[in-house]
Amino acid sequence: MDIRHVICAPLYLSLTVLPLFMHGPGVVVAQEAAADSAGVSLDELMADTARAIDRASSAGCLWRDTESIYSRAQDVAREDDTVKARRLARRAGQQARLALSQCRLEHAHYQIGRMDPAQLDAAHRALYRRLQDAIRQHDAETASRLLEALTEGAEP
Repeated sequence: MDIRHVICAPLYLSLTVLPLFMHGPGVVVAQEAAADSAGVSLDELMADTARAIDRASSAGCLWRDTESIYSRAQDVAREDDTVKARRLARRAGQQARLALSQCRLEHAHYQIGRMDPAQLDAAHRALYRRLQDAIRQHDAETASRLLEALTEGAEP
């Protein structure tokens, strides 16, 4: 078994399968329809998805199927099936954002594992504890910001 399946399976299930069990497929479809009526055009959604994919790709974090899902969304949009194109574009964008978040959290977790809190002064130990909390809470943005602050102070 590949380690990526062990790490990514809970995240995949929480985003795709669990909402169906918790609310039923009708509610999930109704939520998607409500999101479609939020006023964002298909072109804006596709552009936002492309930007998210570019960010994840440039960080080296893009998931395996994200680009193919986005490509299918483009193909379906050309066929004028906007509902399906929106659904696919949202899925690709969500995957790209989650991939980048996962990458940031893994980086922070790796870096914090290399640190010795006993070697840090009191202010940096407080940052270290806050970074641990951010990682536990899966808050990638806060973890990245705290890691940057912690490593700036630790490096000469």
